[in-house]
Amino acid sequence: MSNFKKHPDGYKSYLGRDNTGLYSVRIGWQVYASNANGTVLYKTIKEVKTPLDVEKFKTEYPKVWNELTQEISFQRKKQLAIDLRESNIPAYDRAAYKQKRGFTGSR
Repeated sequence: MSNFKKHPDGYKSYLGRDNTGLYSVRIGWQVYASNANGTVLYKTIKEVKTPLDVEKFKTEYPKVWNELTQEISFQRKKQLAIDLRESNIPAYDRAAYKQKRGFTGSR
């Protein structure tokens, strides 16, 4: 049995989005900050962000990278759903507009 102490808040948690567009996610005991498409990655220690090489990080820690991108994707979808719910444009009008402009396929 290892001597690893689990975080009291669980394995991962979303910490928020700052004004520069970086999403902060805690995985294990480590906090990472990344943009939405994953081209920029920082390791956050006591509010100091240290840049990391994304390609090297993907190969060395694929499980952590997967969890990070999955959490950011989930938070983006969640925020989009909230914004669309609060919009005054009905869903059928939005779909008709996109279909008319050619933004969507024949679904």
